[in-house]
Amino acid sequence: MRVISLSLLPLVAALFLACGGGTPRERKAREMADVIEDMTGVLAEIRDEASAKAASSKLEGFAKQLSKLAKEGEELGEPSKEEKESLTKIMMEPMAAMQKEMMRVMVIPGASKALGSALSKMK
Repeated sequence: MRVISLSLLPLVAALFLACGGGTPRERKAREMADVIEDMTGVLAEIRDEASAKAASSKLEGFAKQLSKLAKEGEELGEPSKEEKESLTKIMMEPMAAMQKEMMRVMVIPGASKALGSALSKMK
């Protein structure tokens, strides 16, 4: 039997987490972070009103996914203090990146109006 070198332990731990390790809430948060990253990618492609209109249906689909995931997360109950810290770490970077893109897109003439229905579903 082979023994895993201690130097490989961080890699093994990262792979474990990437493959669904952690608590159910942490796994749900990673799913949400993935959807938020997808949304950010779509927002990053918006350059004008026409591209905003084209992105609207994709963003609506992501908003529905997020709503479903949020509901599933709520059904897991209240997280512990330690879990809240972990969840914050998981969500912080994707949320900040998405907010940055949303702020950029909102100053594009016509984009806000074109994304109106998609943005209203992001509650």
